[in-house]
This record gives sequence, C-alpha cells and structure tokens, in this order.
Amino acid sequence: MIMLETLDNREIKIDKKEVLRYLGYGKNEADNAVLEKIDDITKQMTNRLSLRASYKKYPLIMMDDMLCFGSIKTASVDLKKNLAGCSEVIVFCATIGIDADRIISKCGITSPADMVIAQSVGATFIEAWCDILCNRFSKMEGKVLKPRFSPGYGDFPLSMQTELLNMVDASRKIGVTLTESLLMMPSKSVSAIVGVGGEATHAKGGCKNCDNKNCPYRRD
Repeated sequence: MIMLETLDNREIKIDKKEVLRYLGYGKNEADNAVLEKIDDITKQMTNRLSLRASYKKYPLIMMDDMLCFGSIKTASVDLKKNLAGCSEVIVFCATIGIDADRIISKCGITSPADMVIAQSVGATFIEAWCDILCNRFSKMEGKVLKPRFSPGYGDFPLSMQTELLNMVDASRKIGVTLTESLLMMPSKSVSAIVGVGGEATHAKGGCKNCDNKNCPYRRD
C-alpha cells in the first residue's frame, strides 16, 4: 500500500548556512543585504509550503549483476553498494509544493540575484523535508536506514525517475509529475530509495553518495 506523509509548514526550520552553501559562499561571509533577502524569502516560502510525500516499501532482491525491487531492475553498481546488507527498500517522492516555484518565478521578474537566492532557499527546504522523512522512516522501521539514493547519483540513471514516481503514484497522491526532459514539477521535489536493515539509525543522503569531490556545494 502506498502511504502518505505530511508536515505542517510551521514545523520545518532551515539552516541559513545551508542556503549560503547552495549559493556557493563556502567559508566566505555574505553581506547583510544577502542575509536579509534570505530571511525575507525564507519567510515567504515558509508561509506557502505544502510538505507532502508518498512512499512504499518493497522487498529487495540482489543477484550477482542485478538488483530488483518493485518494477525496478538495474545493474547500477553504485546503488548496489549503497544497499549492501539490505533486504528491503523504501521508495519515496517528496515535495514542498508548487507555491515555492511561484515565489522563485516572482523573484526572477524583479531580480536575477533574488531568483538564485530563492532557488537556494527552496533547495534547502526540500532537503530538510527529506531528512525529516528519513528520520520518520527510521523510527517506524526500528532498523538501519542507508543514505537515500536518487536517480542521477553515480551510475543509477536519471531515467529511473519515471519508474520511481510510478511506484509511489506521485502524480495522483502528491501532484508531482515529470517533464519530457525528466525534470520534476514542482521543481523542489525529490524521489529516492532508502535501504532498510539492522538497528535504528539514520544517515543523510546527497553528498555522501556523489563522487564529485570538487563540487562547490559539497558538504564536508
């Protein structure tokens, strides 16, 4: 059965340092104008978030050169490494809603710089929502959760995005669709796989699953 998760928009908080990381500041300090704009856009977006997710658990079958769960059959070496020791996976799709895109578009009309800040705020919100979801999954399962792994990571092709969204009925359940170029709409949405097994813990996804060590947005 496909399950749904939601969160009241007043219950999510984001770290301004994460927004600055997306903006590429690294260890450099931002000026007051940028910090004030981040605060302003964060407030606007918080008031209009629609935090939703759909998910389903599937048994995982691992063979020598293939792994299978639900309708997915893949020879991805990187995903297989991520799921080592797991017997099940949770497939999920999460979004912060279409109003974030509207705020980003509105910022783009007034200032390209403001639009970049709004994109970074939105990216920080969806990552925070995914972290909350994975913590919930860990508590529900009482087992180890591997770092979440999304299409486009390593050798797991972006084209798998279509299958993942179908597996959790993302279009009907939470209003997330794909364009012909495999971009998600709303844009601040994520689909991912989380391996399940062992004792309760939780590890973040994202940078830990990426081999691009020189990325300016990478978490240490």
